[in-house]
Order: sequence, then structure tokens, then C-alpha cells
Amino acid sequence: MITTLTGSNAYELSNTLRSIKAVFTKQFGDFATESVDASELELRALLDIVSALPFLSTKRLVVMQGLAANKLASEHIQTIINNVSDQTDVYIVEPKLDKRSVLYKTLKKETDFKEFLQIDAYSAPQWLVTEAKNRGGELSNGDARYLVSRMGVEQTALSNQLDVLLLYNPKINRTAIDILTDKTPQSTVFELIEAAFSGNTRLALDLYEDQRAQNVEPLAIEALFVWQLHALLLVKAAGQAKKPLNQLGISPYVAQKSAALVARRTLPQLKGYVAKLTAAEFALKTTAVNADETLKNFIIVLGQ
Repeated sequence: MITTLTGSNAYELSNTLRSIKAVFTKQFGDFATESVDASELELRALLDIVSALPFLSTKRLVVMQGLAANKLASEHIQTIINNVSDQTDVYIVEPKLDKRSVLYKTLKKETDFKEFLQIDAYSAPQWLVTEAKNRGGELSNGDARYLVSRMGVEQTALSNQLDVLLLYNPKINRTAIDILTDKTPQSTVFELIEAAFSGNTRLALDLYEDQRAQNVEPLAIEALFVWQLHALLLVKAAGQAKKPLNQLGISPYVAQKSAALVARRTLPQLKGYVAKLTAAEFALKTTAVNADETLKNFIIVLGQ
């Protein structure tokens, strides 16, 4: 049996792989499992590994990582698949696969292909509520949504933070979330733009100062401005073209939050902000301007 594990959700992928190893080891023993870094192995060595017969066991488990980085092996993936022993279960772990490649197309067609995608803003809160209960705690739907709004939807980070919150108090509330979590820079920049769009320039500038106090560099903040404005433009243009948000190529979480903001600005206004930000970025990278003052001036422009 040959299985491919791929996708951007590292949390679900690693948990699945851990469970597979545990079940296999319990049944066939520790010596029946082998982990292989295929990135620099010769093709002949890989063929020997997958075709080898079990030793002191009736089955083998081979977990192969780094195959995509091995050009020759990737090009000969069909040969590798054809040489897998009937007594060997092979799990090919590749979080990122180029969908245009021979490797991706072959694995998709010839193996049990399992793709683990990130959870979105709609499912993340419910996942947190369920996980909190499974771990012996309690978290309301409202507070779960609040936690997601501060941290985003990256599942490993949410899982780790959930453990911290449960250790502090099994009954998680908003106060504990405020004490024990930091807003991601991305989340703060969104709030900054939201404040500016609402005419609360003072709050927007305070949020900028807060990021600087946390040692987030001006160029890093500027890059987040670029990313957020790009998302706003996509959502605004999609709304005018009546295009579904799930076809924009951005996460549902980002699209959902951006949709509320873009109602306050026209498409020409958003394009104007992008032009001004481009000019600010050019000045930051090519001249000796004061980076903080340049970005603060841009924030003031957002509020106009």
C-alpha cells in the first residue's frame, strides 16, 4: 500500500502520521518501521528500500520525506511505486507539492492521496470548542471566535495556545485569552486599517506604536499593509463582479474579515492607497526617510 500525505495543515498531517506509526508499531513492533530522508538518496538506494522484505516481522512501514527535493527520484516516481514490496506500506510525506509536476500527478493517480488543508474561520472556533472539551476544559463559541480573531487559524499555534489556556484555567474566558495571548501582527494591522477606515486615526496610530514597541520593524509592517490591501482589492473587485469569495485564492478567514471593511471604501480609493503605499515603500528602500513617520503619514491617509 502506498499513501501520500500532503497539504498545508501541519497539525492534522503530523497527528495522522503519528497515529499511523503508533498503530503499526503496536501490531508489528519498533523494528518494522523505517523513516527515510529521500532528498539526497540515489534512485537505486530508494528502490532497494521500498523493495526490501520485512525482517523479524510480516510487514514493514516506510515513511519517506523529501522526495520532491530529489529531482531524479521525482522523475522516476512511477518506477519507485512499481518496486514497492507487497509486504511494505509506504507513506510519502510531502507538505508542499507542485501540482504541475510529474511527481504530483503520479502520486495523485497512483497512491491513496490524502490532502490536509487548513481549517477556516468558520470551522476553527468549533474545533477549539471540541478540543477544549476533549482536553478536559470548557470554551464557549463566542470566546473561541475571539481567540481565532486574535491568533488566526493556524491549527498548530491554536492547539499549543489551547494547552496554555487550559493550564491557566480549565474554564477559558476572554480575560484569560487577553492575558495569555498576543495578537498576531497580521491581526493588528487589520485592526489598524479598520480603525483608520472608521475615522479613528488616533487608535490606528496607537496600534502602529504598539507593534513598534514589540520590535516589529517598519518594513515588516509595510509588508503586512501590502498583503492586507491586496486582499481588500480582491474582495472589493469580487463584490463588484459578483464573484464568490471562495474563488479568490485567499483564505475564507481573510475574505470574511475583509468583506466588512471594503464596504467603507470605493475601488478607486483602494487603488489610490496601493499607489501611495508603493511610493512609500520605494522611499523606504531607496532613500534615508524616517520610516516611522512615512508609515504614520500613510495611516493618516487611510483615514481620509
